Amino acid sequence: PEGIDGEMGCINPDSMNSAIDTPKEENASTLSSVESAFEVDVIDSDGCSREILKRGDPVRYILKAFHEIHVGDDILARALIADIGCQMCINTSGLHPGLNGESGKGKSYACRAMFHLLPDRYKKSGSYSSKSFFHMGMEPGTVIFLDDIEKLPDEWERMIKVTTSQYQEPYTHFYTDLTKKEDNKLSEVSTPSRICWWITSVDANFDTQILNRCLTLSVDESEEQDLAVMRKQLNQAKDRT
Repeated sequence: PEGIDGEMGCINPDSMNSAIDTPKEENASTLSSVESAFEVDVIDSDGCSREILKRGDPVRYILKAFHEIHVGDDILARALIADIGCQMCINTSGLHPGLNGESGKGKSYACRAMFHLLPDRYKKSGSYSSKSFFHMGMEPGTVIFLDDIEKLPDEWERMIKVTTSQYQEPYTHFYTDLTKKEDNKLSEVSTPSRICWWITSVDANFDTQILNRCLTLSVDESEEQDLAVMRKQLNQAKDRT
């Protein structure tokens, strides 16, 4: 969308000042402590990202980028930001949003708008086989977006249950590797810690234990929201954006 640049979806730097009001020294100390505990990627070609992290309001900045793409659903957007924030916390059990509701009301589009703002190395979306999650080389804190799911395969359900219950730990799968020449043919593969699951569906026809692990969210299904979306789409068509 026009006005959003780069992999992190940064708004045009000319509008950066609106996200920086008064200096917030606590943000600078928090950023420093986070950088010392984790290997942090900051895509910051013009210096605006780090400046907002240190002195501004990162949540408001992200929300502004989100609303450049998607109309409304501010509460949902804030919940997704909180979920993403759990990626870098070592004392949380994580948040895992589950969206269900009427088809065509913007569940997938809202998630994709926020998903778009994530660095590529921390997000996965697509079609998967049952054991593929173990072999994807994911980073700790990766967001896996499962869109428009009617029913989860049994293996996926088990993986979601385990990785949400032991959010801060890898999930290891042991198997027999017959290609090994030595007597011990046992091998292992693991998913990383802090996997964040985003799941959208119409009916949420999932195991109760899966539903209990999800933060149930919804989008605005009102007529006013439909009209606001239509106006934005017409304006985008008019402006060719």
